[in-house]
Amino acid sequence: MGFCIDIADGDNQKEWDDYAQSSSFGTIFHTWQWLKIMEKHTNSTLYPLQIFKGSKHIANYPIFFKNIGFLRVALSPPYNTDVLYLGPVMAEYESYKQPKKEEYLIGIQSEIDRFLFSDLRCNYINLRTAPGLLDSRPLRWAGYDVQPLYTYRLDLSIDLGDIWTQLHKSVRTNIKSAQGKGIVIEKGTKTDLSFFESELKRRFSAQGKNRSDLSAFLGDIFDEYNGHNLEIVVAKYHEKTVSGVIHLCYNGIVYQWVGVPKPKIAGLSPNELLVWESIISAHEKGERFYEFMDGGDNPRLRKFKSKFNPELSIWYSAEKYSHPMYRGARIVSRKIGYHVKI
Repeated sequence: MGFCIDIADGDNQKEWDDYAQSSSFGTIFHTWQWLKIMEKHTNSTLYPLQIFKGSKHIANYPIFFKNIGFLRVALSPPYNTDVLYLGPVMAEYESYKQPKKEEYLIGIQSEIDRFLFSDLRCNYINLRTAPGLLDSRPLRWAGYDVQPLYTYRLDLSIDLGDIWTQLHKSVRTNIKSAQGKGIVIEKGTKTDLSFFESELKRRFSAQGKNRSDLSAFLGDIFDEYNGHNLEIVVAKYHEKTVSGVIHLCYNGIVYQWVGVPKPKIAGLSPNELLVWESIISAHEKGERFYEFMDGGDNPRLRKFKSKFNPELSIWYSAEKYSHPMYRGARIVSRKIGYHVKI
């Protein structure tokens, strides 16, 4: 029995979402509505691919396709959506013996490459797999340049008192200081989205980078997921919002998605209290992990997140070109400072 691809449509939404939820490395970003919202806001075409071996459904693999000038590009996830990773999901993966795991991963990637390079005639592919899919070898064996990256996950199964004692001393000090100075942690509303948008623009501007407007995207995500998978938490000082975070909750994991900006008020450090109260809330709800979502390659962000004593969780970014000349052209463009916006 060979591997084959089917393209899901709106009639398969429940089946798609149920399958993603059954996978140990399925994320909220794999859900149908999140994928459709990303498609809407990235000027790309979503291919929600279902991979079969014979009649057995063995994987979902969302791919976003777009034309960039003369380039035909496939991405998972698309850029400029603040989604770090996506890639395939596989139900029952942990129950397979190692030979079957490898056979399926190799077969899936071979069929994906056939579809992307032969059917869609892509020149460039970038795939970023979710934490939990540890084996990157099938990507390397398929000719991808693979880069290991890391996010942080805090185990919430241990006693809350033990989590507290394992925090860095400076974190505990800042939490007590913020409480003493009157920082208040509250649940936010849709009106707080403008705060996150302005803070994102400020952060990127300070780094000399332009930032795409995410207000419409964040609004659609809020409307779809608020109340069941999304929660806004804000830190207020004298009734003014000084920090905040958008949490995503899915399959027992609370994702610290957007927010926790560095405060602009001298001598005020609300973020440690903001995160600590979020950890307490997730722990009380019986969630499995609190994830400090991380791209894995920014030492500046590492310093704050690692002080909460989370564990590293690996994920991968993999890219491949249809011909060496495309890879060479991109390397040269990066060296001379020219960036093609994908």
